[in-house]
Amino acid sequence: MNSKREAYYSSCLGTKQKCDQNNAIWNLDTDFSDDYDAFVAKILEIEDLKQVAEHIITGYAVEKKNYENTLIRDILFVSGRIKVWATRPAVNNPGVYNAADVKEYELVRMKDTELLTKGKDILKLINDNAGIEPTYVTVLRKGSYVTNIGNYESVVTIPQTKIEDRAAANTLMNAKLDELIVFRKTTFASTAMNYMETHPLFYEAFKNSIKVDNNPTTKLALKGQAKDKVTGEGIAKMTVMIPSLNKQTKTGAKGNYLFKSLPAGQYTLVFSMYGYLTQQKVVYINAGVRVDVDVVMVPKSSLPTRLTIRTFNAVDQTLLGGVSLSQVNGVGVGVTNAQGVYVAFDAGPETLVLKATKAGFAPTENEFEVEEHEENVWDIYLLPEA
Repeated sequence: MNSKREAYYSSCLGTKQKCDQNNAIWNLDTDFSDDYDAFVAKILEIEDLKQVAEHIITGYAVEKKNYENTLIRDILFVSGRIKVWATRPAVNNPGVYNAADVKEYELVRMKDTELLTKGKDILKLINDNAGIEPTYVTVLRKGSYVTNIGNYESVVTIPQTKIEDRAAANTLMNAKLDELIVFRKTTFASTAMNYMETHPLFYEAFKNSIKVDNNPTTKLALKGQAKDKVTGEGIAKMTVMIPSLNKQTKTGAKGNYLFKSLPAGQYTLVFSMYGYLTQQKVVYINAGVRVDVDVVMVPKSSLPTRLTIRTFNAVDQTLLGGVSLSQVNGVGVGVTNAQGVYVAFDAGPETLVLKATKAGFAPTENEFEVEEHEENVWDIYLLPEA
């Protein structure tokens, strides 16, 4: 909705509020009750369509932020491995080292296209310098990195299908709002006139609620504070988004944020910052009311590194229990349970090469990259022996 339509919709919500506050006057009046029920049903239709339109954009924004965080983490890991290669005495390549020398705070502050370009530049360093792959950046790790670049590139701009889906929902929502406004102005208002003499205060309140404030947004605001769950301190420079309104802001030095000039309605707030779990909160902005929404963010560093390893029969794709897992250097890891699952916390090295063995199946070796403070889910497939 544009600001004018939001003003009309806000006034319709005000009409419903006045009716709710005075239901003792009309709740036995069949005509008014029927009109009220029809009026509310139309509002609910609009709310459903608002949610559809908002979820399209909110879902995209969250997906984009997740891909962004994954790419940042991957750039830091891969560039670090490239720098190790570049500083080897046999290589001694300061040019490559400097090209791969990126800082986390630099990546976080980059615009979408800048981050994507940086990711591709790091990939080019691998491709252009023999010796980095596979010793310093494994084939599997490079493949994962390429995938993460592709994932982020696919969401740098909102896909056309999402734009079209949201436009369709908005078109239908506007049509429903037009129906709501006409219904209130004609049928509902006509029924309310029956109270002009018997309940003049109610009728006056009903009539006034129909008046549209063409500049309602100056009365509305949303504010809050973001705190770290572990330290309890405010988080500065965290992004707070209202995707459906295409608005975002950053928290101040003490974690405070503020949105001004918001239209009435229900919205999803998205709180995100590299190093923290992204959170969403649903908030309802009502005309003339300032809303406070605080959030407690969970730092990923406070989370355990969880490994979930699943073993499968490669032929029929069923989970395979009783598979022994060990590192190639002989260090034991564990055995999958009857359901073919093994879970471990706080895993060791960044790269694990696991050997999986079970009687009647060919042993297999699998290389995995451990993402710290994340849930790592790995699948291993074993072929039955002939």
